[in-house]
Amino acid sequence: MINNLFPMLDMEVISLIIIITISFIGSISKDYVELFRTSHHISFARILLSTVTSSIFIFGFEPVIISYFTFRGLCVISFLGGLVGFELLTRISNISGVMSLINLIFLNRSTDIRDYKDVLDKKDEGKTEVIIVKEKDVKEYKKDKNP
Repeated sequence: MINNLFPMLDMEVISLIIIITISFIGSISKDYVELFRTSHHISFARILLSTVTSSIFIFGFEPVIISYFTFRGLCVISFLGGLVGFELLTRISNISGVMSLINLIFLNRSTDIRDYKDVLDKKDEGKTEVIIVKEKDVKEYKKDKNP
């Protein structure tokens, strides 16, 4: 149907335009909600960075998204990507953020120490997995637990 409206454009270009537009709407929505919650000004740079970040990620995973969710799902995920695009950018802006994202997505394990609180509290002795936890993280967890 979309190809009938724009016969000269390639489907990849059309989907990229749609992803960018819907991500932009999601980014504006996020900043608008933040305006009401914290009374800060709307930042065009934050909206632009959020749109670019989410558009790149979503366009990269577009074939997978469409195969699982159809075109409507792509629109919803583009909007959600616009909402969380700036937080995603701040999370992957250093190497530890990238590694934790890779661990979470591809290896299905979290690098957040709070996800392993049962091991740290020694309540579940029947675990057979070996979990490597940094001593600094254990101290911070115990400090947070007992302020």
